[in-house]
Amino acid sequence: MLASPTPYGDIIIGDSHDYQQDAIPFNSEEVDQLLIELAQHTLNTKVSVKERWQGIYGSRGKEPISVLKTHPNVTVVLMRTGLGMSVGPALGERTIAALLAE
Repeated sequence: MLASPTPYGDIIIGDSHDYQQDAIPFNSEEVDQLLIELAQHTLNTKVSVKERWQGIYGSRGKEPISVLKTHPNVTVVLMRTGLGMSVGPALGERTIAALLAE
C-alpha cells in the first residue's frame, strides 16, 4: 500500500497493478476494497473515499526505464512501469544530477 499526503489534508492511497495485453477501463472492486481495508487497518481510522483514479501505463520495452537524449537541449525519461510514485523522485534527482554534471 502506498499513502501520500496532499497539501489539502487528504491522503492518496493506492495502488494495484494489473498487467494485461489490453488495458481494461474498470477497477476491480475486490482489489479496491482490499486497499481500503488495509488503509483503515494501517492508519487505525475509517477511510472515506472521495474519488477514484485509474492510471494506465505502457509496460512494453527492453528496460523498465529509459533516459534518452533526443536533442542537445532535450532529455526524455520514460518509465514503462507503475513505479512513478515510488521511484519517480529519485529518478528525477538522478537525471538532473547527471545533466548538471555534463
